[in-house]
Amino acid sequence: MKTQIERAIVNRDGQPLAVVSVHSFVFQSATDATNIIKSLLPSFGGIPVVLMTLNAKGEPGYFGRPDLVSFLETIPVQEMAWEPLTVDLDLYKPQSFEDIEI
Repeated sequence: MKTQIERAIVNRDGQPLAVVSVHSFVFQSATDATNIIKSLLPSFGGIPVVLMTLNAKGEPGYFGRPDLVSFLETIPVQEMAWEPLTVDLDLYKPQSFEDIEI
């Protein structure tokens, strides 16, 4: 299923990383969140991907490599350059990602 997502490309020490906005339910399973990241890697040419969601107060939460999460926590979300991107993955309904080839 084609899904339009919001993503931002952020540079860390000259190296790009992708931040992808997702619904909060994605964070309920670390396994599913990890598999979503792996599934998104081809859409970003293999650069690191971190998932982001906003809580009820509009504060971001991140899932991904701990060093990248720590870095992103220092950047205000509104300063990231968000753009739409269409990917072949349904991020809007809980599902098993066990069958996704990575």
